[in-house]
Amino acid sequence: MAMVVAACVSLCQRSKKMTYGWEPPLYFVICIAQGLTLLMFSSDACHDNALVKSQDELLGSAITFPSDCSMGTGAKLTISSAVFFFVSAVLASVAYKAERQEMEEEESEGLREPLNL
Repeated sequence: MAMVVAACVSLCQRSKKMTYGWEPPLYFVICIAQGLTLLMFSSDACHDNALVKSQDELLGSAITFPSDCSMGTGAKLTISSAVFFFVSAVLASVAYKAERQEMEEEESEGLREPLNL
């Protein structure tokens, strides 16, 4: 979602900027949020869950739920997305600094060619 917002904002602007200063922190916050979702594996929701025990008692042996959580495909994809958002934050930060430095150099040089009217 953050990438879509960043792309829309970049396309709607008429400036020559390709990256914005708010993108790297946003990607880093998303990386942290993705990583924090994995804390569920160490919570009471996964270990000795009262709701799972009550469902097992209510349903009997018709449907059984595992007593502990395990890392499935979704958890592994969450880890990879957190890593990719971290890499995106680092690369966006480097790109923003390089672009800002380039724009400052262009402004300090002044006109490169004579202005012919």
